[in-house]
Amino acid sequence: GLSNPVILGDLVVAVGSTLLYGLDLATGEIEVELDRDEGPLATPVAVEADGRRVAVFTEGEGGDASLAAVDLDGGDQVWTAPLEADSRTGVTQEGDRVFVGDRSGRVYAFDLATGDALWVHRDAGDIDAPLAVADGLVLAMVADRSETETRLVALDVETGRPRWTTSPGRLGVIGSGPTVIGDRVLATFPDRAVRAYDLADGGLVWTSPLRGFVPAVTTGAAVDGDLLIPDLADRASPGALYRLDGD
Repeated sequence: GLSNPVILGDLVVAVGSTLLYGLDLATGEIEVELDRDEGPLATPVAVEADGRRVAVFTEGEGGDASLAAVDLDGGDQVWTAPLEADSRTGVTQEGDRVFVGDRSGRVYAFDLATGDALWVHRDAGDIDAPLAVADGLVLAMVADRSETETRLVALDVETGRPRWTTSPGRLGVIGSGPTVIGDRVLATFPDRAVRAYDLADGGLVWTSPLRGFVPAVTTGAAVDGDLLIPDLADRASPGALYRLDGD
């Protein structure tokens, strides 16, 4: 299998179990094939940095997990940085920083150019859903199995300190990644509902029910101020795609 792809110019980049691939966007021919330590498939980032094309991706498992940056043209490793546990969130980039979460409950901020760790925040639970960055905040969904609770946590992008945390209660530990639409952040929770929160303070704005669960690896898409989000098929529902008004 492959991760979700990302596009950099005319190159499509994705990670497989033990390889990172770069494919020509027009033809699908493989132009880049680089070794990767086996680990969970998660979406990479591909950017132009210091005059070269660089991919940043997670690799490895358990105590051997890390975040790595490689030169897509020369194949050289640019840097590598250790993580405390498996990472399934994929990599999120904002400016000259990249962000990633792991299953030890940590959210990390790294310098894109050097791989230096800028800060680490630790929460109680797993972080599997993709992170979002907006308005000076890093947003993470935390699945706390000890409390049977899913929390949405907003961290200061500069320091990693919590700005606000919210949860609908002890409903379970499955939820989507957060999606930012305007001044609100939207996410799904274990009670099969989408909730919209005020981005500034985490105050609840509205709740909308779904028929099925949304897996943690899923993040809704923002389209013209609306949220597009799918749920899973089960015995009670065949699965559906929803378009919800972001307001």
